[in-house]
Amino acid sequence: MSSQVLLSHLSFSYTSAVDVLTNVSLSLSQGWFGVVGPNGSGKTTLLRILSGDLATDSSAIRRIPKQMIGHYCTQRVDDLTPVIRHFGKSRDGSALRVMGLLALEVRELSRWGSLSPGERKRWQIGAALYEEPTLLLLDEPTNHLDRRAKGILFDALKRFQGIGVLVSHDREFLDSLTRATIKLDTGGNAKLYSGSYSMARTQWLNEEKLTRQTRAKLQSERRRLKRRLDAARREREKAESKMSTGRRMKGIRDSDARSMASKGRAAAGEKRLGHEVTLLRRKFGRAEESVNQTRVEKQFGGSVFVLEDPAPMHDLIFLELPQISRGGNILARDVRLMVHRDSRIHLQGANGTGKTSLIEELIRKSKLPEDRVLYLPQDLSAEESARLMREIEYLPGDSKGRLMQIVAALGVPPERLLASELWSPGEARKLALAMGLSRQAWLLLLDEPTNHLDLPSIERLEKALTQYTSALLLVSHDERFAAALTREAWTIEAGRLSLDTHTNQRDG
Repeated sequence: MSSQVLLSHLSFSYTSAVDVLTNVSLSLSQGWFGVVGPNGSGKTTLLRILSGDLATDSSAIRRIPKQMIGHYCTQRVDDLTPVIRHFGKSRDGSALRVMGLLALEVRELSRWGSLSPGERKRWQIGAALYEEPTLLLLDEPTNHLDRRAKGILFDALKRFQGIGVLVSHDREFLDSLTRATIKLDTGGNAKLYSGSYSMARTQWLNEEKLTRQTRAKLQSERRRLKRRLDAARREREKAESKMSTGRRMKGIRDSDARSMASKGRAAAGEKRLGHEVTLLRRKFGRAEESVNQTRVEKQFGGSVFVLEDPAPMHDLIFLELPQISRGGNILARDVRLMVHRDSRIHLQGANGTGKTSLIEELIRKSKLPEDRVLYLPQDLSAEESARLMREIEYLPGDSKGRLMQIVAALGVPPERLLASELWSPGEARKLALAMGLSRQAWLLLLDEPTNHLDLPSIERLEKALTQYTSALLLVSHDERFAAALTREAWTIEAGRLSLDTHTNQRDG
């Protein structure tokens, strides 16, 4: 019998107030499953439940075989764990094979503190593969990995023969590795789609389109029934008023027979109208309920991203240096670069080659007004987030309104952002981007802007940057994201900077 994990009507909450996962039913078998959804939708919670790290109703989860070996790799890679130490000390054929697949060298463990997050991630996953688990759970394994490291990781994971569950915002990685996709939403619901991320996304977008069309029809029917109900109520009120007036106006010479016949007709008419009102009220109630049950995702407009005030000059920054060096290391020689008003540049290279240093030199050389340049570093410090919060607090009303319009389009509810005393890393990055877009920045210098962002946010950001036609210099290991937004590439490799003006072609 092949291995399986079955979830049946699983619900989970950390408090009694709100369920993180609601009535989830899934069937997982051999192969890789991608897990996608917005921040807070329960992706990590699902992995922890599958791993057994979080206890839940035992009847809601079934593992075949019952004593299944599972391994959960968290996002964090700070600690040199006993599992990694054991793997590093092992010299059997399986350990050597995994080390070879992931390009790991045992001496690296002696300097764990100086290893990059990407290097630690490969050790973490290597230790998991060495255990030969039936169920392997990975939470954002490609964070901070350059192209080479991603390729090494992919080659190792595609050899895995068990049940793999992968939470990731890397669309290219998901498309290459996974055979099915689990989509979570903020209501705690989960749905399994066949196919990789791009295939699954096409399916749910078609479903959402159909749902919007259905909702529009239901709303139209509700309006029609409301008009009929209002008309029937007015008719009944008119009949009741006429009958009441007839009683008051009855003369002493009126025939009793004529009076009784007229009264009978009026009563029958009033009864008929009352019955019609009751039926229409019931139909309207059912239509109202159908509209309320047919929910669609909020659609964000794109017009807020238009650059209405482009840079008046064609050439923004010219940089000419014999070399760029940091800490005694020469990162690039014979540097001669120009950033134009319409430049769309992908700055690429392996970790540690000097991409951030090159951006710092461009900023140093820039003579543009400070408020016309947006520099977004890989991570915003707590001090930078606090400064941003203070800056927003003192914005004029119209400027704050435009900023919140852009924030909403990037996927953050403005009311939640304004009420929060501490932003998440993803919220802070979206707000910093929104500030630059709202100020009509002429040059965007974005160093790994998709860090900490979920997939829906990345797609909204991609749409925003496509529509915002300022100069853009982008550092990103997300090849699909970069290809959609840039037309040329600057590559730093082995102390040499090369330029290619035809690498990427942005979709019109």
